[in-house]
Amino acid sequence: MEDQFETKIATVEEFDAAHFIVQTDTKCRNIHGHRWKVLFEVSGTVKEDGMVLDFLKLKEYVQVLDHRLMVPEKNKMVNIEEEGENLRITVPGRFGLIIQKEAVILLPIEEVTAESLANYLAECVFEDFDLSVVKITVWESPKSYATAVRTRYGTFMISPNWGKVVFTVQGEQ
Repeated sequence: MEDQFETKIATVEEFDAAHFIVQTDTKCRNIHGHRWKVLFEVSGTVKEDGMVLDFLKLKEYVQVLDHRLMVPEKNKMVNIEEEGENLRITVPGRFGLIIQKEAVILLPIEEVTAESLANYLAECVFEDFDLSVVKITVWESPKSYATAVRTRYGTFMISPNWGKVVFTVQGEQ
């Protein structure tokens, strides 16, 4: 039997998108945009095609976010209603807007932050491909980023913005 080595690959992708943070009293509660940057780092075995994973597959994760309003559909304070080709998005006491569906991406998360995007992307990549480690770093500005690591053994979330590190072992709460 031939030895199997783990190989790490990485790629950086950027996209422009708007968001808002519901549960904050800072200016980030308003709709605003960023030039987001995502560093994908994954480890696995080299497949028959000579690759751990095609870089273009990773690029697809950010292409769907580009030039969209990212809305956290799991946040109970965000009301989303379909109106034909549009969505009516309201956050009571904050704002309401009607926007074309194609200009919005509904994300299955509670808030759209660097931390939640890193975790969401790490989970998606890990579930979609046979990899041993997925590490995603998301920058919302040149100085602010969050990193999430998903492994066969558990999940890490590292947020230098707030200095917290969270680790969970699969199957345990």
